[in-house]
Amino acid sequence: MRQLGEKLAGTQIVHVNSTREGGGVAEILEWMTPLMSELGLKASWEVIHGSGRFFEITKAIHNGLQGHPVQISGKDWKVYEDVKRQ
Repeated sequence: MRQLGEKLAGTQIVHVNSTREGGGVAEILEWMTPLMSELGLKASWEVIHGSGRFFEITKAIHNGLQGHPVQISGKDWKVYEDVKRQ
């Protein structure tokens, strides 16, 4: 891991998810972010705050990336972009 870290030293990585506790992503980021920093990466972990609709949209995006058919309206994309911008 240290050899890989040397190749990526200084690379900035920002993990973004919806909570700091509970759920698999938070459990992984709790140990992975400090490990990445120790290996020389500039790793951080941010929590995004959005409405229930925002998280429904992100779930649809997730499902679409996994190959499931989804429809996201222009209004939904605006909700998504507005939260990201905040």
